[in-house]
Amino acid sequence: MTGSTIKASVTVTAEEAVETPKSASPKPAAKKSGSKKKKDPNMPKNPVNAYLHWSKVHRADYVKPGMKGVDVTRAAARAWKNLTDKTVWQQMADADKKRYDREMAEYNARQC
Repeated sequence: MTGSTIKASVTVTAEEAVETPKSASPKPAAKKSGSKKKKDPNMPKNPVNAYLHWSKVHRADYVKPGMKGVDVTRAAARAWKNLTDKTVWQQMADADKKRYDREMAEYNARQC
């Protein structure tokens, strides 16, 4: 194809340009009216996983002066990944999960 035939095939009339929008991006979603549903203060706290139990105890070991919070978290995460024996922390997480399940059963029984 030569340059003139390409130009002719791409030419769009003004009416066509107005009818077809340039971008096919969707319109932003309208904001929901009303407020966010309030969380019940009597609802049990979610269970804590093994990493978070470990992190509560060991995070301070990785804090150094001038270090950003994200860097401390990365260092702690690397140490957790390389940790070989996680059974103690996993047992703590399992116990917390059982606590949560028990408290949720009681909470749901009170709701009905």
